[in-house]
Amino acid sequence: MSVSIAAAVRITTKSSAVWRDCNGCGSLAPLAPAEQHCRPCRQSSRSRRTGRNRSK
Repeated sequence: MSVSIAAAVRITTKSSAVWRDCNGCGSLAPLAPAEQHCRPCRQSSRSRRTGRNRSK
């Protein structure tokens, strides 16, 4: 028995998530109705706000 990638992704995403383009990077991602950015973009903006990962 083989499982498709789409079936595996459906198992790992929340039922309210809809696949949409991220407003930050443009990649397709499962986003909750209130979300506009994918997880990497949200983490990246959080790092910028807290001053982490700054190069000297």
